[in-house]
This record gives sequence, C-alpha cells and structure tokens, in this order.
Amino acid sequence: MFLKSKIYLNTFILFTLVFSNYSYEGLLLPSQSSELTNINSFEIDKDFILDLNSSSRIKSSLLVLPNDIYINSFHYYFNLLKYSAISNFTIINYGSFSDSETGNTFLSKDIIFKNKLRYQLKNNLYIAGTFKYMHSSIDSYKSSIISLDFSSYYHKNNLFFNAFLNNYGFILGSYTSYKENLPTSYGARISYNLSNINLLMFCNYQIFSDYSEISFNNKFFIKDKYFVSIGYTSLAKNLYSGDFNNDFLVGFNLGVSIIYNNYIIDFGFKNLGSLGYINAISLSKLFN
Repeated sequence: MFLKSKIYLNTFILFTLVFSNYSYEGLLLPSQSSELTNINSFEIDKDFILDLNSSSRIKSSLLVLPNDIYINSFHYYFNLLKYSAISNFTIINYGSFSDSETGNTFLSKDIIFKNKLRYQLKNNLYIAGTFKYMHSSIDSYKSSIISLDFSSYYHKNNLFFNAFLNNYGFILGSYTSYKENLPTSYGARISYNLSNINLLMFCNYQIFSDYSEISFNNKFFIKDKYFVSIGYTSLAKNLYSGDFNNDFLVGFNLGVSIIYNNYIIDFGFKNLGSLGYINAISLSKLFN
C-alpha cells in the first residue's frame, strides 16, 4: 500500500490535478487527438457533420503526455446489423519508476478495451452504450475493472444535444484491500452549427462526486476538407503556478484536421501549464 501511495503522490499527480481525484484515472485520459478538444468523444458529432456515418474506418493514434507518458490506441468503426459500432484498444504506458527505499525499478501500464454500440430510435434520436474493461499494473500490483457508459443523442438541423453517464461499474480485483472508486460522472453537452459561417460551437458540463468541469470549444470548417478547433477547460484553475510564462494560455487546446480522399489526419495540442503539454496525432482510413 505504501508503494502504491508513493506512485500516486510523486507521479500520478498529473492526473489528480487535471482529470480527477480518483483511482483508475486512465479511464479519463484521451485516446485520440479529437478528445483533447473535448473530454467527451467528438466522433458522434463528426459523423453527422461530415456525413461519415455510413463509412467503416480504422484509426490509429499516438498521444505524448508530460513525464514521458505515452498513449497508443486503435479504433475500428463499423456497422453491425442496425447498430453503429466502435471497438477500441488502448495502451497507456506510464514509464518506469524507482523505489527510493529499495532502488528497484518497475513499470506501470494500463490496457483498456472498449466496445460502443449506437442505435437510432427515431429520425433524430439515438442511444448508445459502451462496455469497458481495464487491466492496470503497477510493478507486481494488478487490478482490473469493468465499467459502462450510457448516452442519448438528439440531433435536429443545426442543433445537437447529448446527455451521458460515464464509468459506472465495479472493480474486479483491486491493488490492495484499500477501497477505491471509479471516476463515475454524468453531464450534458450541447453544440450548434452556425452553417452560414462554418462554425460549430460546443459547451460540455460534467459532474463528478466532488467537483465539476465545464469546457468550451469552437470548430471552424474550411472548404469541408479542413477544420481548426480551439477550446478551453475549467480544469485550468488547478494548473496555475503564478508564473506568467507557465500560466499563459493554460487550459487551452488546439486541434487541426485534414481530410484527403479516404484519409483523415488529426493533430491535437493541450496546454497543461507548468506540467507541460499533451501532443497527439491520429490517422484514419475510410472504407466505403
């Protein structure tokens, strides 16, 4: 237990400051470039806006976080009977650590499997559910969890509304006898497309048991083949250090997407102030 606490204190402070105050913060980390500009996945919105809903596609992503933390993920989008489905495999490599008492070096890693199904109830109303399995390891300590996400979507003309419940589940095997909780949250997101100026505006509100977060994002479409996104999250209030150079534009994020033939390239960037930056790149291939 002492070893586990030391890891959270010295290394995982990044996640407790930026993402949550819970265990299993890997469930909240982004797995693709588009999630840097909005904590909830942008994929459903992009399906409607870019008319990609009927296409199967694959996506590979690499995200680089401070402290040499790497996230590699693979997404597969396909249609299954009357459902739209997304399967995802993500590896979060937290790197190697040294125990100051014994001098031993050890590794920490999360492996996450996700399967999401979306179903159209009516012309403008959708529901979706996501099954998640996560295996986490810190040296010889192992743990695994199962959780579910539930969401509903309403889309009409230029308006898009989404209500969600995330990470509702249980721990199959904990690291120790210490009781831990999953980062369960709920909230809503609304977006509106100002088609006359090719601007899509987002507002996302998410509530955890002991804090809440609000984020804003604007996406500018250029000739239907490029778009640039700029956003901000209220979690920035935990990142201010008092140094202007570190605090300048803290909490802001930037994304660029390019669509060429049957390929989509996404670039993402997020400013975490004195903690550093998150950089991401994703490559998607569409199959008609």
